[in-house]
Amino acid sequence: MTHLFQRLLWAKQNIPSVQSSKVVVFEDPAFTKEPCKILSAAPEWMACAMHGNILPPVEAYHEMEYLIEDNFGNEYAGVTQLEFEDMLFDFAKAGKAMKSQRVTKHKLHDDVMPAMSEDEAIQYLIKKDTPHRVWGQHGNYQNFRVVDRSVMPTDRKNRNYWKLQQDGDAIKAILPTPMEETLALWGIEA
Repeated sequence: MTHLFQRLLWAKQNIPSVQSSKVVVFEDPAFTKEPCKILSAAPEWMACAMHGNILPPVEAYHEMEYLIEDNFGNEYAGVTQLEFEDMLFDFAKAGKAMKSQRVTKHKLHDDVMPAMSEDEAIQYLIKKDTPHRVWGQHGNYQNFRVVDRSVMPTDRKNRNYWKLQQDGDAIKAILPTPMEETLALWGIEA
């Protein structure tokens, strides 16, 4: 099996870019006060996904192991990508910071995915580039939605207030009330 970097370099030189007609709108349940985020596949990446035999299985990213050191000198070995996401969140809550990280084990060069449809590529991208808590939770609340690029608001004036809607339109700007704006100026959350 060739090295992932060599496969990506070959793709850049030989495969025309493909612009996806879809984007992913998602909210991270760990950060409920933040606006929704928009994930869009790079045209070069989409070309690799749709061509096939270039990208590794998404599980290769989830099984990567890290050696982490925090700002207190504690080391954590054998941390997988999914554990790493939770660890970053826990560090932030505990007032710790990550001093360094490095990958100690991975399978990015061991296997490749066959050609994917646009929908399959978007599902791969969701599992690769959003936290597990966004796509791995089950329940009534939708943390993400795949939408057509054409339904995205073109006016970004109220971008900091975009929220994912559970029914109807995918995105809606939920504007603060004048009282909330005043409290925010004073650093007080409503």
